[in-house]
Amino acid sequence: MSAATPHPFSRPFDVRSLPAAGLDARVEARENECAALARDFDLPAVAAVEGEYRVRPSSRGQVVVRGRARARLTRLCVVSLEPFEVEIDEPVDVVFAPDAARPARGAVTAGRTADEETDLAALATPDPPDPIVDGRIDLGALTAEFVALGLDPYPRKPGAEFSGGDAEAAGDTAFSALAGVKTREAPDK
Repeated sequence: MSAATPHPFSRPFDVRSLPAAGLDARVEARENECAALARDFDLPAVAAVEGEYRVRPSSRGQVVVRGRARARLTRLCVVSLEPFEVEIDEPVDVVFAPDAARPARGAVTAGRTADEETDLAALATPDPPDPIVDGRIDLGALTAEFVALGLDPYPRKPGAEFSGGDAEAAGDTAFSALAGVKTREAPDK
């Protein structure tokens, strides 16, 4: 995100002087940040959002972040429209790379395009590395992203069941209306 539109849950983390063994990091959203995330995610409420990570350096200036993103929030049931509480617990395994280490797609370096250049850390993840900007990564934004990825697009309150209505129970279906249609015989000539 640009400086003009800051993320509602931002925790910049300086990765310029990470020890070889890495560091543990924990981030937790404040009350006003939870309210902003609820608006962003279009949810009735977000009670808590937190992330616990191990941040360690990797090859070529890259940084690997592994851990968990967790949240307690309120959803609306798609069946009953009743609010209910949900807990999100998503594993996080992300590689970050300095902007300078990521040539533009199609750029030629030493006779190969950037698309052909590979890095072992990048091969271990299905997505290209996220950017390290000015020596920092944003663990708050990362946490919010993984919480959003953990949201069920069709949340259903436990025990809520969809009832098809009386028509299906009585055996009426879209095709049952056709059962009463009789074919007309062609008139004799």
